[in-house]
Amino acid sequence: MIFLETDRLILRNVAEEDASVMHDYRNNPLCSKYQRGQTKDMAGIKELIQSRRADVLSADTPCLLAVALKETGEMVGEIVVMPDENTFTLGYTISY
Repeated sequence: MIFLETDRLILRNVAEEDASVMHDYRNNPLCSKYQRGQTKDMAGIKELIQSRRADVLSADTPCLLAVALKETGEMVGEIVVMPDENTFTLGYTISY
C-alpha cells in the first residue's frame, strides 16, 4: 500500500525485496551509528519485514514504512511511526 507520494518518493509498506537494501544500510557505519536496537542480521530483517509488511498507519499501533524512489520502487530508507497516547514519535533511517 502507498501511504504518501511526492514527485520523487513514495512511502509504502515494506516488502520482501527490501531485505538486502535494508541489511546494507542498517550495517553501514554512516547509517547505523544513530540506530538504537534495530535488527541488523539478514534473518532478523526478513522476519521483521514479514511481520510488518501489512502495517497500516494508525493512532493505536506502530507502523514501519519503506521510503522508496517513485520511479523504480527501490527502497532508500525507512520510517517508523510509534503512537503513544496523544503523541507520535517518528524514527527514520535513510541509506547512505
